[in-house]
Amino acid sequence: MIVAKGLAPLTATGFLTQLTDAVVQDVYHHIQVPSLRVVIEESDKNELVPVAFLASKNIHCGFGHFGHQLLYYLGGIIVDHAHRGIGRPLLQDELEKTKATHLGLHTQNRKMLSVAEKLADFDLNVAEANAEQVGTSRQNRQYSDLPGRGTYLIHSQRYGRSSLYGDLVKFYEQGMNIPGLDPQSGDAVVFVGRIK
Repeated sequence: MIVAKGLAPLTATGFLTQLTDAVVQDVYHHIQVPSLRVVIEESDKNELVPVAFLASKNIHCGFGHFGHQLLYYLGGIIVDHAHRGIGRPLLQDELEKTKATHLGLHTQNRKMLSVAEKLADFDLNVAEANAEQVGTSRQNRQYSDLPGRGTYLIHSQRYGRSSLYGDLVKFYEQGMNIPGLDPQSGDAVVFVGRIK
């Protein structure tokens, strides 16, 4: 729980919400994975503070004609606003270290989806075939034509019946919304694709 409490302020800021016990519990839940990478730096007060973290797990899957492959599932990534731009290199480094062939994640954030699309080629068939492996059950699956992106698999009400982000005004102002996805319904894009 100590690690979760240390990462919770960064997480609350990233999700445009207040720091609450619920945020601490959510962080705790997300970091119960085989791999947690935390980037720290020294603050003005000579304290070590987290500026980014990634929580992930590797899933061995079959991908049709590709046979047995390794899917790197990104369960969560948070980067301090002052350090934006390090998320993609961190994720890319993780993909190289794990020798993963595929990247998977859920997101409501256009910027995160854009990073995923730069690192891997989304494949609707592969996403459907491995949806259960990444936590999207058959009853939660929907499909949506995302403008400029094509048809994507959607996890209906992934985050309950509300947005993962607290301040939706800032969410839209900062250009985080994915056109064609309603964050207020709790829906999230299910991204699975072969790494480029």
